Amino acid sequence: MTPISHPDKWLTIQENIDSIYPSFTERLCKLCPSLSNKDLQVCYLTKIGMSPSDISRVLQQSRQAITNTRKRIMQKMEKVAGQMSNFDDFIENF
Repeated sequence: MTPISHPDKWLTIQENIDSIYPSFTERLCKLCPSLSNKDLQVCYLTKIGMSPSDISRVLQQSRQAITNTRKRIMQKMEKVAGQMSNFDDFIENF
């Protein structure tokens, strides 16, 4: 996996996801306005089916950092903090 660091690339990813999954970003931000850019990036990469290991390579962070981010996102969304499969399921079905 190639790291993605340029903001224009993230904008392209966001636009593509929003075109495939209508208003994904808008709905996510409405549900949880406190999501950071990093949180959104993790959500985008999860939405397209990337594993946490792949996400860690793309974001150039440890696997543990990605796990912690996923837990924090679920807490921000006031969902039950539990298995990370809940996060994957939530984002997949959102």
